[in-house]
Amino acid sequence: MNTAALISARIMASATRRAHQVIGPFVVNLDQNHTSAAWNYAIPVDDAEPTAQEIADLVAHFRANDRVPRFELIAQAAPAVAPALAAAGFRQDDCLPQMAATPDYHLTPRLPADVVLAPAAPDDAELLAIANLQNRAYGETKPASQADVDRLQRCIARGVLIATARTADTGELIGAGLIDVTGPDDPTGELAAVATVEQHRGRGIGGAISAFLTEAAFARGMKLVFLECEAKNAGVYRKTGFTDCGERLWMSLPAD
Repeated sequence: MNTAALISARIMASATRRAHQVIGPFVVNLDQNHTSAAWNYAIPVDDAEPTAQEIADLVAHFRANDRVPRFELIAQAAPAVAPALAAAGFRQDDCLPQMAATPDYHLTPRLPADVVLAPAAPDDAELLAIANLQNRAYGETKPASQADVDRLQRCIARGVLIATARTADTGELIGAGLIDVTGPDDPTGELAAVATVEQHRGRGIGGAISAFLTEAAFARGMKLVFLECEAKNAGVYRKTGFTDCGERLWMSLPAD
């Protein structure tokens, strides 16, 4: 199994499924409801060799939409892109480990006895609470809105798996995560938006949510689940049973 190729293809399929624009060898996703970098970025096609003009056109598109020009890329899939971006003034914001698991992996989560995991209920109140929890965990200052609920409802409709973690005694929502897919028959899923409220971090809840979702994905028939994470969180996933399979670069262009 060529894990890097499968992940690259899955990322491109996800990017082109949403509303997007193509500028040179780049697919650009801009979100009208969120201005943060996590929602607004471009990715290159495999083996892209962008010209200075194509990069300038991309930057102009981001600036015209009041967004920070930002890239996400798998360096191995398009080795010429990072040097070309650096020459245009882009800086590397992060280099994130990518990890993966397949059905033959042995996942070993550590779930606290006072925490209960379950698939998310597909109702608006539940999804609004999940969106608010994830927004807070990822530094989004704006409260979740109906647009976030509608987005998660569309996710569920296309087969995305969403799970919650709650306290066993009170039922308080303390964690959530999802496995994104392009459709119900997608053989590759991306584990994403795993979040735990601050006072419950460091207890293994994120790893337990990840394993719960991944096992559900394999039960559905998926062949690969992958993720990217901050380097400081990589140990959580390694302990859970995921293995390293590459790196993903984030690069952005500071304001003039």
